[in-house]
Amino acid sequence: MKSIWLWFWIITAIGCYAWYAIATVYIAARGATDIRGMLAHLRKESESSRQK
Repeated sequence: MKSIWLWFWIITAIGCYAWYAIATVYIAARGATDIRGMLAHLRKESESSRQK
């Protein structure tokens, strides 16, 4: 009976680690995309303000 609970907790822990890793990578990728977009927007605004 103990081995069933042991495997249950091992699988649960692995699932939690996997979920956390996937969520972290997803959030980091979205953040990097947002930062690139913000930098492009600032660059565009900076160039247009120089031309005025």
